[in-house]
Amino acid sequence: FQTASVTTNSYTFTVYAKANGIRYLSIYPQAAGNGWAVCDLQGGTVTYTGGANYSSSSMTSVGNGWYRCSLTRTATASDGLYFGQQ
Repeated sequence: FQTASVTTNSYTFTVYAKANGIRYLSIYPQAAGNGWAVCDLQGGTVTYTGGANYSSSSMTSVGNGWYRCSLTRTATASDGLYFGQQ
């Protein structure tokens, strides 16, 4: 897992990923009660599970099995964001 410290603003967090034995990649905020995006690296789809301050999520194929997975949300001053395999 990796974290990113932020200030109050709208942010898009993007991760480039390839399946290579891992099916799901999650992007989720540190704050409790916020939802997260789950990118299916084998199926090519993204799902989002509820939560506060959410704007959008997306997943785009960039070729050769690689995907750009993104989550856009409004962060608070004490917020952070995690991403990692699921």
